[in-house]
Amino acid sequence: MKECIWCLQHMPVYAKEHIIPEALGCPDGFTLDKGEVCKSCNNKLGHLDRVIVDDFDILTFQKNVNRKKSKKPFVNSRGNFTAGHKGKEKFIFINMDKTPTTDPLGKHVTKFRRENHRDIDAKLTHNGHEGIISFEVPIGQNPKFVRGIYKIAFTALAYFIGSEKVLGSKYDPIRAFVRSGKGERFLLLKPSDDKEFKNQVWPPYLKDGSENYLIVLRIGLLIFFVDLSENNVIYPELYRAFNTSEDKAWTYLPIKSGKIS
Repeated sequence: MKECIWCLQHMPVYAKEHIIPEALGCPDGFTLDKGEVCKSCNNKLGHLDRVIVDDFDILTFQKNVNRKKSKKPFVNSRGNFTAGHKGKEKFIFINMDKTPTTDPLGKHVTKFRRENHRDIDAKLTHNGHEGIISFEVPIGQNPKFVRGIYKIAFTALAYFIGSEKVLGSKYDPIRAFVRSGKGERFLLLKPSDDKEFKNQVWPPYLKDGSENYLIVLRIGLLIFFVDLSENNVIYPELYRAFNTSEDKAWTYLPIKSGKIS
C-alpha cells in the first residue's frame, strides 16, 4: 500500500489527481492515478485548484477552453462581471452602474465594488460610432494562488521522478506550505512568446546535481518558475538572473515579499 505524497499516510482509498486542474484543460494522461494521492487530500486541496481556475476564468472563456466534463466555459465568480452562453451565442456582461442588475441569463450581477479584487474595473471609450470596452485582469492576488501553483509543481515532480522520491523529509516544507500555508515560497513568472492557450510542464531541472529541483510550467499564456528546494535556494539565483537580463517582461509572486535586494 502506497503513502500519499501529501499526508504521508498509507491509504486504503486513493484518487485520480489531475496535475493541472481539469477545468483548465489538463493534458490527457497527465495525472497521478496509481495511489500517489489519497482521496482525502485530493478533496481537501481542491480549494487551491479553484483559486487557479478562477484567476484564469476570463482567459479560458476567451480561448474557448472547456470546463470539467466538456462543459462550455463561463465566468460566474466576479461580482460585476459574468460571461457565458445563451443558446449558441457567447456573451460578456459587465455592470459598471451604481445598482445591481441581472445578466442575459437572469443571474444577479452586483454593482462595481472597488474594494473587491474580483470585480472588473472596465473603461468605455469611443472611436467615432464605435465603443471600445477595455479592462485588466490581475493574476495572483489571492494568497492561495502561489500555494496552488506549488501544488501543481510538486505533483508534476512526483509524476516525473516517481512518488517514492518525494516522500522524504526534505519535501516537508513544500507539503506544509501547500497544505496549510506555512513558511514562505515565491514564484517567478513571465508571459509566453505566443498567444496560444497551452498547458505544459517541462521535465524538472536539477540544480548542479544537488537534488534541488526547479519546475517550469505553463498555464495558458503564463510561464511559472517554481523552486522546489528545501530552503528556497534556487529562487534568489533566478531572481538575480531575471533582474539583470534584457527581458523585462517578468514579475514575482507574492508581490510584497518576493523581492530580493
